[in-house]
Amino acid sequence: MEHNKKTHLQQIAEDSKESTVYLKTRLLGLTFQVGTGFFVEPDKIATNIHVIEGGFPGCSIKIVTAEQLEFGKVPLIQRISKPINNLVQQLFVGILKRLKTEGHQKPKHLQNIKETPEYTIEGVTAYDDKNDLVILKVTETGVHLPLGKYDSFESDEQVCIVGYNKKKYKSIAGTISAAQYKEKQLQIKVKLPKDHTVGHSGSPVLNNKGQVIGVVNSVIGSGSDKDGTVGENSTSFVYAIPLTILKALLANSGDVETISEWWQHPRTRAYGKITLGNSKLRAGKYKQAIAYYDAALKLNPDITLVYISRGRANGRFGESKAKQGLLVEARSHFQVAIDDYSKVINNKVIIQDHLRSIAYNGRGWTYYLLGQIETKEGNIQEAQKLFQETVLDVNEALRMQPEGASLRSSYFHTRGAAKAALGDHREAIEDYDESIRLNSKKALLYHDRGLAKRCLGQVEDAEADFAKAKKLDPDIED
Repeated sequence: MEHNKKTHLQQIAEDSKESTVYLKTRLLGLTFQVGTGFFVEPDKIATNIHVIEGGFPGCSIKIVTAEQLEFGKVPLIQRISKPINNLVQQLFVGILKRLKTEGHQKPKHLQNIKETPEYTIEGVTAYDDKNDLVILKVTETGVHLPLGKYDSFESDEQVCIVGYNKKKYKSIAGTISAAQYKEKQLQIKVKLPKDHTVGHSGSPVLNNKGQVIGVVNSVIGSGSDKDGTVGENSTSFVYAIPLTILKALLANSGDVETISEWWQHPRTRAYGKITLGNSKLRAGKYKQAIAYYDAALKLNPDITLVYISRGRANGRFGESKAKQGLLVEARSHFQVAIDDYSKVINNKVIIQDHLRSIAYNGRGWTYYLLGQIETKEGNIQEAQKLFQETVLDVNEALRMQPEGASLRSSYFHTRGAAKAALGDHREAIEDYDESIRLNSKKALLYHDRGLAKRCLGQVEDAEADFAKAKKLDPDIED
């Protein structure tokens, strides 16, 4: 029976291939952003706003169907020369000509037999800047996917997600794990392959009839919110915008607005600031990341995830200041982080438990970092209160995150660190054990468990943990 279901979902994925498109945003002929979209009407494509964010002067956007992604079979010289030729052409001919409309037409075929139709975007017909969804109008026509019924599915129903990952068309099977908020959010449990990276934003979620029931806008499979590792024993979750929101957006489609015009809307431009902020955060440039997040929230204060990202940036900036001995600055950044996490936790409009759980753990970790500063300054009683606050926050975070979820590894580590700071090393080890069970590839977990074991006099076991940590990360502190 399970084999038949798997085969059926695989067939659905194959049948949906011609309706699922690969999006490329180009600046002067060079690709700088990729993502997934899919036809919802013969001349309309749905995707996430953050997939096509950019809006820089001279930026054109093209959509290419799945079969074009045979880049490995295109000679290297062609892959190198094509962007250069495009650059020269655009400089002399003019970039804006790409956005001209010539009515409906079949997509033109490219010269290489492995490349198939390109679709020209005329502009935007509808968008939802709160839910990260946009409808694009294309000049040519394509094969659209059928839309399902928003109330025709339940928890544990099997679904299929199709889209692009590492420039290849792929499908992921999953089950709906939370359908209680089906009008506002879908939570889908999946087991991501080890080589999985980001790339399914904008992908359709399909039921067992091949009908669209949602649009992917985030994948929480990157393990810890502190380092992004994935454990082999953990489960990942995909979160999708439900069909109700997509259908409402389609029903309100209006006149076409060019991409450059659409991108001038302040609330839309916020997504570009977020992407730049995320880039700086990954690069460890926390001050710049915070500035971009500030700008994004000024443009669009309704994007909840930005508060979490800004809280994370301030937390890490505070950690770096604390290591430099700049404790006043560290405290300031920690307090801003706590305020941002608290905004998410206390926002009654938010129904996404996964966001609130991340905020609880983020705030708990920041309390722990503040507690470390208080300990160094001899304020033991205040430090103990902060460590206790950490435990309480992580308890809430764990309550909201499903069993086996990859994020729970980070949560158990946070609580373990706080319990160790409170002197409860046995319970700390229990939390570290669970964290390692969910993610056995993270050196810090073994290191911190080793410290707890050493405090209990378990010298040999502690040394074994330190050795394991060193093997996983030779640069980890002794």
